[in-house]
Amino acid sequence: MAKTLQCQVTLMFSYRVPQGVIFEVVPFADKVVLPRGDTEALQTYVQRYATELERQAAKAPLQWFNFYSYWTRQP
Repeated sequence: MAKTLQCQVTLMFSYRVPQGVIFEVVPFADKVVLPRGDTEALQTYVQRYATELERQAAKAPLQWFNFYSYWTRQP
């Protein structure tokens, strides 16, 4: 979608802390450029996202929730 709209991409994260909630805004890309047939460009964006997600998860490792019940037992 960002490629089509040629818009800036910003990542937003929030954490619960004893004092309340912390919000962090992380600039990701000024514009997403994916030339046709260039899989390396896509891999670069995916790796940047994975690296940032890893960094954020390390800050609050117990606050990552899966809201879909993948792990519930079925009767």
